[in-house]
Amino acid sequence: MAAFEPFFFRLYSDDGESGIMYLANDAFRNDAYDCAGARRIGTHKGKAVWYIAARNRGGYVDAMPEAAMFDVQNVSETEECDEDIDPPNDKTTLYSDGKSYWFVDNTLLAKKSRSQSKSKSKKSASASKSRKSYGG
Repeated sequence: MAAFEPFFFRLYSDDGESGIMYLANDAFRNDAYDCAGARRIGTHKGKAVWYIAARNRGGYVDAMPEAAMFDVQNVSETEECDEDIDPPNDKTTLYSDGKSYWFVDNTLLAKKSRSQSKSKSKKSASASKSRKSYGG
């Protein structure tokens, strides 16, 4: 069985942009995942800035069903936000999808290729079929 590879998603929001960011870390059923959740830490150019923290840095984990997940498209690492909002610590990576920004503790990314937003194993690939997209 292929190793699970984490992926980003957000919860639904009316504007398709401000929904809470999550990083799915592990599958624990065919339709549910352990996910590191974010807290909002600011705004940059009118867009939400989130922090997805490891538990040892005050983060939290939720069990999330596929039905609550909305795809995040076109994720890339960025440094654009650095001048306005300081990283929560020196061991984070900043991402954006053009709709929001999020800092992620690097320890949460250990299993993930940082150049891919949602590479998935066979098990998690089937989940992406049922995940909703904002279409943006």
